[in-house]
Amino acid sequence: MLNNFHKPAYDESSGKQADTGSEFGGWEKDNELSNKGRRDKTAWKKIIQRGVWIIIGIAVIAAGAFFISRLARRSSGVMVEIQGPDSVSRGVPFEITIQVANDIDSFIKNGVITVNTTDGVLYADNASGANLIKEQIGDLGGGSLSRKTLRFLSVGPANSVQKITAKLSFSSLGAEYELERSKEVIIGESAVGVEVKKPEQIVSGSKFNLQIDYENKSNFDFSGVAIEVKYPSEFTFSSASYNPSSLNNHWQLGALKARTRGSIQITGSLDASEKNSFDFPVSVFVEFSGRDYLIAEATGNAFIAPSPLSLSITANGSDNFTARQGEEIKYRITYENKSGISLADAVIEAKIEGDMFDVKTVGGNGGFDSRLNTVTWTASKVPELSLLDPGASGSVEFSVRLLPAIPVKRASDKNFTLKVSVRMDSPSVPYYLDADKTTGFAALETKIAGSASFTAKAFYRDASAQIVNSGVLPPKVNTPTRYTVHWIIENYGSGLKDIAVRGFLESGVKWTGVVKSNTGSVPVYNPRTEEVVWTVDNIEANRGLFGDPVEAVFQIEAVPNITQVGRYEPLVKEAKFSATDAFTGASISDSSKELTTSLSDDKTVGRNEGIVVQ
Repeated sequence: MLNNFHKPAYDESSGKQADTGSEFGGWEKDNELSNKGRRDKTAWKKIIQRGVWIIIGIAVIAAGAFFISRLARRSSGVMVEIQGPDSVSRGVPFEITIQVANDIDSFIKNGVITVNTTDGVLYADNASGANLIKEQIGDLGGGSLSRKTLRFLSVGPANSVQKITAKLSFSSLGAEYELERSKEVIIGESAVGVEVKKPEQIVSGSKFNLQIDYENKSNFDFSGVAIEVKYPSEFTFSSASYNPSSLNNHWQLGALKARTRGSIQITGSLDASEKNSFDFPVSVFVEFSGRDYLIAEATGNAFIAPSPLSLSITANGSDNFTARQGEEIKYRITYENKSGISLADAVIEAKIEGDMFDVKTVGGNGGFDSRLNTVTWTASKVPELSLLDPGASGSVEFSVRLLPAIPVKRASDKNFTLKVSVRMDSPSVPYYLDADKTTGFAALETKIAGSASFTAKAFYRDASAQIVNSGVLPPKVNTPTRYTVHWIIENYGSGLKDIAVRGFLESGVKWTGVVKSNTGSVPVYNPRTEEVVWTVDNIEANRGLFGDPVEAVFQIEAVPNITQVGRYEPLVKEAKFSATDAFTGASISDSSKELTTSLSDDKTVGRNEGIVVQ
């Protein structure tokens, strides 16, 4: 047995086994010495192992540090520098120099400089106007220097801060490196100033001058400058001090030397009938590498003074009338001479525009031209127009009927309007007007309300609703039969809001609680009043014409009584529909037929199958 094994102790001084005395005491002592020896050897082994690992770790760290320091020394010995102005004028080209220096003792290879700019700075020597450039610098030996000068154009907003970034990519001794530097450039005011001058007030129909002053405020000579004016649609161009290059609104000015100025004078007139303020935006472009760049903008605002020939229009007695399909509209045009002089041979012309006009029905004492859809009054029709004294006034009228249905052809066809534009003029001109005629303008736009229809239907067999009705048919006295009721809304020409449908159940009919709809709301039943109410917030235009109509379905249970034998049992009273036209704000309403067990919409039920039997 292991407990009986005994190994004599060893005397290290004599090299012999030691006397152990009693067996028990000797075993205990020998055991302690043996364990102690083994523990000492294990501890030294662990210490040696740890020492080895520490030495290896230090070696690895040292090697890594050495390698990293080599890389750091190598990359820090290569420098990228961006040289150029801190601020530039908008539109003036400027130069940026990218400099690469190699201070390490070996070649850098495959060097590539990538220059990137923010949107307000563009590369000027490229027809594409790019803001990303790549330049190959190739190999660069130790102690070498390479530089590249690039030309840029400042096109960003005035007082904006733009950034130019240069990134160097290269390899050395088998490793890849990247260095990046950035420079900020402030774009100041435009090098070319532009100003729009115009009269304080303009009389509608009278000619006026619009002057555009421009100036090169920089020390740079521009080789190609262009000016463009955007006219409002009511403006009529007459002439200009310089012939336009194209479209009566574009001028190629050519070279514009430093510190020089010039102007363009444009003559025209405004036929203002609907508004009294008009903008004339002006843009200045400069040309570089075959491409035009916008560098300056200005806007002139023209205000229209009241015309000396006053005009106004009403439709059915109102300037805010809401029209409906199929109705007749009577337009009245009222005029007044406020010029201070007598106006001879006045002519009034009204132009009608809108898909809903039934032009075949135009009536009145004016002459109608169906090619232009215009109605004209002259002195032959209205003698008073031959001479209008100062302060004189009068009116003319015409009528036209609207089409009976809104001409919806696409789902997007909605919010229809009618427009009548009126012009009145006379060759007599007061001294204070620079015009060939005295002219007055007016216009009236009339909104057309959309339409909607509401239908109620009852079914015994209703596969479309996926509701199973029970009970007997023909209906039998004192025997319950279930039916489904459909409420259907269709609309045309405009959207609807605040929709409500209300209907009452007949006596002997009750609500089962089965209800569904294809909108976010379902009908709700009030058992105390026996009323069913269905409300919907909004319905988009042309539901039912394009896409499914808006529909709700609910189930009822009817029990006929003895007095109803031989006739149809009433189910739901006439339901009333109401809504607001989302485009015009007009009220729209409709109502349904009363529903009975005749079930005329259920094609599976015979004509007499709904009559109550006993």
